[in-house]
Amino acid sequence: MQEDRNELLQRIAQEVVRAQAIGEDFTLVFVCTHNSRRSQLCQAWFWHYAQRAGLDVDIASAGTEVTACNARTVAALRRAGFGVLAENDTVDNPTFLLTDQDRTSSSCYLFSKTLNHETLSNKQLIAIMTCDHADENCPFIPTAIARIPLRYKDPKHADDTEHEPKAYDLASDTIRNEMQILVDLIKDAVKN
Repeated sequence: MQEDRNELLQRIAQEVVRAQAIGEDFTLVFVCTHNSRRSQLCQAWFWHYAQRAGLDVDIASAGTEVTACNARTVAALRRAGFGVLAENDTVDNPTFLLTDQDRTSSSCYLFSKTLNHETLSNKQLIAIMTCDHADENCPFIPTAIARIPLRYKDPKHADDTEHEPKAYDLASDTIRNEMQILVDLIKDAVKN
């Protein structure tokens, strides 16, 4: 199983490096159905490690429908050491400003959006499908130059139980580990 994950991460890294090498204007976008949990965690952790590595990769997350960045996702990111500031928490789909321990100058904004959002609609995408539902129900993304499934278990199964924080922290840690590997693969490929 781990070998398959490593092959997927290598494939994503190769697509990013290929697109950068030929000067394509693209966004690496993490996609799940509601853009509320797994895709947001992927965006946050990739951003964190890309900043530390000095990688210049445009990233985002998106869904097949708009909901909101889940409060449990925000809580998991805070427990992991991120600063997460609500920019407009009085609306149904708030925008959160993410900061990390290094206080980088770059910004990462988390909010729920679809692939048709104005920040994504005119860009070529390397689409990373982070959930089975979005992967199966969004078979064609018109602006995708690559579409790769990298599915994660949904921590939603533990919502409103005593296991909720542990499930979200486990999902965050799993994604964190793989996003660090992915950034390292991209960084190593760019050097060579």
